[in-house]
Amino acid sequence: MIKPSEEQAKVIACEESAVISARPGSGKTFTMARMIVKASERLLSYQGVVAISYTRKASTELRDRCSGLGVRAGNSFFGTIDAFCLAMIIQQFVPHVVGRMVEIDVVDDDQSLPASRIKDHWVSPNEDRWDLIREALSLGVLPVSALSEVAYCMVKHVPAVRSFLHARYKAVFIDEYQDCGLAQHMLFRELVNIGIRGVAFGDMDQAIFAYDGRSSVFLNELIADPHFKTFEITENHRCHRSIVDYSLRLLGTQAPSRACQDKRVMLVKVSGDERNIADTICEHLDVITEQYKVERRNEFALLSTSNMMLERYAGLLGTPSKIVISTKLDVGFSRSRIFFRELLAFLYSSGYVGDFLDRYIPAEQMPRARFTANDLLRALKNAPDDSWIELYDSFCSLEELCLENDVDPEARFDLGEVLSDVDELRGGFRPAREDEVNLLTYHKAKGLEFDVVFCLDCYKFLMPPYNYEKQDYDAYQQSLNMHYVGLTRARKVCYIPLADWRHNAKGKTMEAIPSEFLQKPGLMNLRREVRWGTGNAEDDA
Repeated sequence: MIKPSEEQAKVIACEESAVISARPGSGKTFTMARMIVKASERLLSYQGVVAISYTRKASTELRDRCSGLGVRAGNSFFGTIDAFCLAMIIQQFVPHVVGRMVEIDVVDDDQSLPASRIKDHWVSPNEDRWDLIREALSLGVLPVSALSEVAYCMVKHVPAVRSFLHARYKAVFIDEYQDCGLAQHMLFRELVNIGIRGVAFGDMDQAIFAYDGRSSVFLNELIADPHFKTFEITENHRCHRSIVDYSLRLLGTQAPSRACQDKRVMLVKVSGDERNIADTICEHLDVITEQYKVERRNEFALLSTSNMMLERYAGLLGTPSKIVISTKLDVGFSRSRIFFRELLAFLYSSGYVGDFLDRYIPAEQMPRARFTANDLLRALKNAPDDSWIELYDSFCSLEELCLENDVDPEARFDLGEVLSDVDELRGGFRPAREDEVNLLTYHKAKGLEFDVVFCLDCYKFLMPPYNYEKQDYDAYQQSLNMHYVGLTRARKVCYIPLADWRHNAKGKTMEAIPSEFLQKPGLMNLRREVRWGTGNAEDDA
């Protein structure tokens, strides 16, 4: 077993509420998993913990790590904040608010008049809107942006909610706290107020969602709170030392007196435009693979600021690639939608059937249902994905067993749409094959890591964005953080390709002026500058 570092050991030993500032690659998931293991040692049979991540993939990874360390996930919750609010608070306790069972439909903020009217009030949680929330729950329609606030208000106003949460959960762990919004922050504080231990992990330099009302100010508030013990995990175990030096200097940290001679941040100049960048990347893949001992093509990732540009690169690359996309099932947060998303991700994973069922069907309480679900799940696991539409009834039967007949007809319809479109199915849920290069936005790359990363779009007007001074948040800092996040996804080497020309969103050809981020003091000495397209990939690698 890997031994924790000194910094990590201090965090793991803490049994109080705490806030941990963790740099990229510092072993945050490793540390959180071992904290959860320790917190689970003295739990009663009906108790668990809450572990909140901001992506399904991150939640699955954390749950799998904890399961591998002996944690029984049956009474614990591993998932996103929206899923927790809906499944464990709102849907369970809506009868305590409106006097009857209501199936909550979660919609986009502009899909219906009631939701739009309700959304207009979600500005800052306060005591004055309880009547409005009760009305919203009685209608059975909530905008997705309101889930955390509704959950917070239910914890505040419904004694049964507080009693249940306090009895069921002994600790709540939240990752990526720098990306919390106001409602999520207040919900976390309220869970701590009712006696649940709170542990928050975050990094202010990775805050990149301010445009959506999520800010590192709440992480700073926890750090300043004397009721939370504070820790830092600073040592980057992921990235090559030269990438660490470069990324920290980007943020203004003084570079070491003796810079790493093996520079792994490459500023790559390419004559032409995006097409030429794509061509030269393909020309260099084999050389990079050999030079840096990359085992599989899916350890390569191209990061862009927009899905539009990713689609363009997918068409230009002369090698298999995979764009991470959203599907019809990603819209909404009903229990069924969450279940189907988790199920499809599991079917593409190497996880164990028993571990998946532990989330929904305790073997000791529902042995017959567990036996039936086990057979259905094994059959789906062994079937090729292009035949899953023929097994649609099996998906629905699993939904009934795992959710105790709490089914969602609309989710079932969208499941059928996704299963019938194999491209959408694989784009949304299948990880990249070993021979495929990953294509994803900087925002979707958050929390992931690859051997080799290409940071695209490092141009004026993109990083930082055009007219960033006029934004109602610090768009410059957010964009700088995004570049930092991109750099620190790379374990072995990071390339920053720059062309002479680029195309904007309207298809207009523009001069490709390098981003001012590349001109920050001290960076030039911490990177190599090369030119690709000279005719010999080995010479200019």
